[in-house]
Formats: sequence, C-alpha cells, structure tokens
Amino acid sequence: MIYIGYSIFALVLGCFIGASNTPVVASFFAVVAALLGTIFGVIKIEVNSPTKQKLNLLGALIAIFSVSLLIGAIIGEKYRNYEIPLKQKIVPWEGKQAPSNTYEALDWIITAKKLSALGYSTNQISELYDIRLIEKVRLEKVIAQEQESRNDCYTLENTVIYNQSNPFHTMLPDNLTTPKKAAARGPASEKDN
Repeated sequence: MIYIGYSIFALVLGCFIGASNTPVVASFFAVVAALLGTIFGVIKIEVNSPTKQKLNLLGALIAIFSVSLLIGAIIGEKYRNYEIPLKQKIVPWEGKQAPSNTYEALDWIITAKKLSALGYSTNQISELYDIRLIEKVRLEKVIAQEQESRNDCYTLENTVIYNQSNPFHTMLPDNLTTPKKAAARGPASEKDN
C-alpha cells in the first residue's frame, strides 16, 4: 500500500511541477522534501526489519517515486505547452438582427473584442448591440422623415444609419489587446484578469 501511495503522490507532484511556471529551484526543493519524507518514513516504519530488507524497500520506493515524478512532470509539461486554448468568439448579433453591411459587422467584431479587453462581459456587449438596434430603428424613421421633406433647403447633411468614416471601434483606445498566452504557459499558470 505504501508503494501505491508514494507513486500517486509523486505523480501528482510531478504534474504540478510540470504544469507550473515557478522557478526550477522551488520545484527542486519540493521534490527533495518529498524524497526525504519518503526515505525517513520508510526507515521509521521498518525499524525492526533487517537492514537488507530496509534497503530493498527504500530502493523500491525511491525508484517508484522517481519514475512517477518523471511521468507526472512530463504530463504536466504537455498540459502546459500543448493545451488547446479555449477561444471565445464574440459576435454580438447572435440571434438578433445582423448589421446592415459587412463593414459594420467587422466594426462590431473589433468593438466587441476591445470591449472584452476592457473587461465587459459578452452579455454587456450584447446589451450594447441591443441599444444599437433601437438606435437603428430610430435613425430609419429620421431618414424617412428627411425623404418626405426633401424640399427643405436647410438640410445640411443626410442622416445615415452607419457612418463608415467614423466606425464605433475608433471611440475606444487603440492600445487594447486581448491577453495573449506567453510562450510555454498553460492555463494553470495564467491569471484571470
């Protein structure tokens, strides 16, 4: 039973060491502490056993611990380096009326990414798009009224639903980026922002 316990302990410890990005020295101290615990634990348990049997048991435990630790570290490293990132696609008009043209659709995708980088949730971005849909209906009414009163000589500029010269994403800071995964870092080592 002690073999199973130490092998599972070493496997888990190896996974943590492989998946973490802590300095190697800190990981080394954790391994040394666990290995010393194994050695002294076996010696204390087997005080009445003959010396040869103690050494055989100790050798077997060290071998099991080392192999399990190595396997765990390899599994942890694979997890850290080769995990499949979860990509969240933000399309604010999902299940709603889509933008009127491709330019506005791309603008909304960029705007949604910037808002997400600022910390807004997908629900909040979706609510903002709902406001835009209400605004769009209001602008369509204004455009219809303008077309009825075309004889008015004081109209300076026609109302448009979407102005391509002033896209929405330009109202947000340009230096925003979504947090990128640093090289050799898995999800276990990333912080939630």
